Amino acid sequence: MLKIQDGQTRYTMALGDTLWAISQRINLTVQALADINGINLTLGEQYLLPVGRTIYFDGDIAIVKESNGNIVSETIVTDEQKVNPNQNIGESVNPIVTTPPVITPEVPINPVEPVEPTNTTTPVKPVDPTEPTTPVEPTDPTNPVEPVDPTPTEPEVPDGPYVGAQLPRVPNGVVGTYTDDIALMDAMDAYKLANDLHGSDWDYVILNNGYGFYAVWVNQ
Repeated sequence: MLKIQDGQTRYTMALGDTLWAISQRINLTVQALADINGINLTLGEQYLLPVGRTIYFDGDIAIVKESNGNIVSETIVTDEQKVNPNQNIGESVNPIVTTPPVITPEVPINPVEPVEPTNTTTPVKPVDPTEPTTPVEPTDPTNPVEPVDPTPTEPEVPDGPYVGAQLPRVPNGVVGTYTDDIALMDAMDAYKLANDLHGSDWDYVILNNGYGFYAVWVNQ
C-alpha cells in the first residue's frame, strides 16, 4: 500500500510501486501517469517505473522531477486524466477500484522478407549498328558556257525604184527625201505590193530629216 498522508502534496516513487496503485492514491489515470513520466504503455513499459522520481501535485497541476531536481514534465490535469473527475489530484480515489486495468502491449509485426523476383527476363543484347555508307563525292559542276553575243544582221533592204529628190549630205533613207509624206507612203506601199512584202516581217517607217520625209525599212 502507498503511504501518502492526507494533505501531502508530493509522492516519490519507490521500488515495488505500480502505476495502478499510484493512480488510485493520487487520482491520476494510469495513462496520465504514463504520459507525464514518458512511459510507453503500448511497449509494455508499465512496470519500468523510475524509482526516486517525485510527483508534485497542487490543485490541478502535476509536476514530475528527477531526484536531482530536474523537471521531467509539468501538466495541467483535465477531468479526463482523473480516475474520479469529482475529486482533486492528490486525493485517494473513492471508491477505490479493486481491479487494475489490463494493458496489452502492442506486438511488433515482423517485416515481410522480400521475395526474390522470379522469371526474370534476360535483357536482349542490342544489335550492332551497321557501318554508315560513305557518301559519294559530288562531281564538280560544269562551268556554264558563256553566251555568245548575237551578231545583229543588217536587214536586207530591197532596192527601191523610187529615188526621189536626192539632197547632198542628207540621210535620204531608201527612196530619197520627199517633200510630201503622203506621196512617200504611197510609193512604199506600191513597192511592197509589187514585191509581195505585205504580211512579212518587214515594214517601213517615215522619218523627217529637217529637209523632208524619208522611209527606212525595219524588221518588226
